Amino acid sequence: MTSGQTWWAAPVAGLLGVLITLFGTGRAQRIRMRDEANIAAYLEFWNACMDLYDLAVWSSDRSEAPVQARPLVDRIGRLGRAISYRGTSKVIRAARRVESEATGFASLVEDLRRDTLRGVGGELDERADSRFQVARAAFAEAIEAFGAASRRDVNLRGSWDFPS
Repeated sequence: MTSGQTWWAAPVAGLLGVLITLFGTGRAQRIRMRDEANIAAYLEFWNACMDLYDLAVWSSDRSEAPVQARPLVDRIGRLGRAISYRGTSKVIRAARRVESEATGFASLVEDLRRDTLRGVGGELDERADSRFQVARAAFAEAIEAFGAASRRDVNLRGSWDFPS
C-alpha cells in the first residue's frame, strides 16, 4: 500500500465486489425462477389449446358421446387470464388471439354438431369439413404464434412441434 492510498480502500473495494456478485447472482436466480414459472404456465395453456385443437366434431365410435367444447374453451380462458399477470405484452396479445380463435372454433364445432349428421366413422360432409378445416387452421396459426412469443419470453430456442 502506498502512502497516498487510504487504509480503508482495499476492504471497501472487496466488500463492493462481494455485494455486486451477490446482487447479480440473486437477480439471475430470480429471473431463472420466473422463467421456470412462466414455462409451466405457458405449457399448461399450450396443452389446453391442443386439447381443443384435437377435438373432433363427431367421435368415430357411435357409442361415445362427443367431447363438449365449452369446458375446453373455459379452461383456455382461465389459463389466459393467468398469463395476463405474468407474460409480456406480446405473449398476452398472442394468448388473447388464441382465446378468440378458440371461441370461434368451439362455436363452429357446436354449430356443426347441431346442423350436420354424423357420417360413417365420424366423418363430415365435404362442405362442413371445409369450414371445419379453415377454422382449425386459423386456430393452429394462433397457437403457433403464441408458442413463438412465449418461447421468446423465456429465451427458449426451437419450437413446441405443433402437429400440423
